[in-house]
Amino acid sequence: MDYDLFLSIINTGGGTASRVRVLIDDKPITTYSEFLTEVPENLSIGPNGRLDILYVLFSKGTLNSMFHVKLFWDDASGQNGEWAGMV
Repeated sequence: MDYDLFLSIINTGGGTASRVRVLIDDKPITTYSEFLTEVPENLSIGPNGRLDILYVLFSKGTLNSMFHVKLFWDDASGQNGEWAGMV
């Protein structure tokens, strides 16, 4: 059975997050066919903005139901950001 889900990236800061990079299990998100929303190389998310990335869990896909996400971004405040966690 296949499932449609969303990975949501939310900017809760006061500045724009630019050059947002997304790694899934230490690989670029673009290496997984399960992620159907195209994530541009120059992704920016404004203050209080969000990006919902549609993905599908295939019964025989390469993506596990639980996976490790790492986010990196350049912040308009001058401090670069980083976040990691299991989803």
